[in-house]
Amino acid sequence: MYNWDGPVVSVVIVTYNQEAYISQAIESALTQKCSFPIEIVIGEDGSTDNTGKICQDYALRYPDIIRVTRNETNKGLMNNYFDTMLRARGKYIADCAGDDYWVDPYKLQRQVDLLENNPEVVLTHTNYKEYHTADNRIVDDIYGLRHIVKPERSSYKNNVYELINQVNAPFVFTGSSCFLTKAFRNAYHLNTSFFRNKEYPCEDYQLVFFLLKEGDFLYEAEETTVYRINDRSLSYMTDLRKQLQFAFSSFKLKTDLLMTDSFEMKRCASFFETRLKEIISLCIRLKEPNPATEALQITRDLGYPISLRIQMYEWVLSSQTLSFFFRKLKGD
Repeated sequence: MYNWDGPVVSVVIVTYNQEAYISQAIESALTQKCSFPIEIVIGEDGSTDNTGKICQDYALRYPDIIRVTRNETNKGLMNNYFDTMLRARGKYIADCAGDDYWVDPYKLQRQVDLLENNPEVVLTHTNYKEYHTADNRIVDDIYGLRHIVKPERSSYKNNVYELINQVNAPFVFTGSSCFLTKAFRNAYHLNTSFFRNKEYPCEDYQLVFFLLKEGDFLYEAEETTVYRINDRSLSYMTDLRKQLQFAFSSFKLKTDLLMTDSFEMKRCASFFETRLKEIISLCIRLKEPNPATEALQITRDLGYPISLRIQMYEWVLSSQTLSFFFRKLKGD
């Protein structure tokens, strides 16, 4: 039925210093009930704890299913992610982070059936749960997507506008996805610089963006995956400088992507209004005007009309900068 020599799905797991979680991720892939063969391809990024040993032990126990690459030095998430992805031999790739796990044993079977029966579709994805480690709490359907019915077909550019304008719920949570390996490889080779730029804050956003060019996406409302929110994530969000760094680099990634085609900037209003406010507000609090100034210049260069609300934030920032400059001149 699947017309594929070898594993039909490559489950890609990248991990670094996740000894407390990695077994759960691997086990959730091993317990999938499928009518086709799968492989689990693990990229272990030079962990300093027992993560590498745990992965190797699993590979010894399941030599026909699990392949592990242990990096001698830490490559970083982006390089490890795509290096591991490129080792996939399956017709399809399913992504599972080393600290996440799947809770639906039929996830891969359903997703592959959808992809096999809909040749125009290159990616399927599902709803998910969040696991907050700080208080050991699992939150179901956090963004209210359980009853959302997404259109089966939408134009490439309409999908891009939805992706760019996402504020809370992600357009696609890649940890729940399964996609065509051929589509990924084509997107990767045509846009390698976007997949390897260490200045970008993530690896999955550009993957989704360029996969949209390859074909349609299908969404299922079932919660098949648990996304772990750990203490590191929470502490990160209390550090204003890290927040600013992430906000600006995320803004830069999205605006760079918008430059790859003839998109209508007015249709990206939610993105520009939300992100510019965030960046300028953080710059005002940190008294660091440069990231906001650069973001505003990028916005104007793209032809997006700066709204009155953002102009007011810009005025506050400019006033603060002038005040700081004059205090310096006076020696305060």
